[in-house]
Amino acid sequence: MGGVQKVLGHRGANTPLTAPGTTKRFYLAMNDSRSRVILRNVLLGMYYAGPSHWVSSPRAAVDLKTIEQATEVGHHADADPLEIYVTYEGTEYELVLPLSRQLA
Repeated sequence: MGGVQKVLGHRGANTPLTAPGTTKRFYLAMNDSRSRVILRNVLLGMYYAGPSHWVSSPRAAVDLKTIEQATEVGHHADADPLEIYVTYEGTEYELVLPLSRQLA
């Protein structure tokens, strides 16, 4: 995802996000067919493509559709630490959420 600017934060669905240093806003629309939710192994820089299967291309990663599904899969994945990436086709932004196995 070279050159893509990350937008970090803990926001809910349909919450406006503001890109750092701009006033441009967009809304999380998880039901938008142009969005993808994928898992990334932070240490390896690889993306989840199935149980015990990781790939180097985010386009080849499994689209988990929702943050909830990505969290469930991530807790059963054979890797740590993980990040959940929410990407939107046609934009230069992505939402990156760290996924921790630690219980609160």
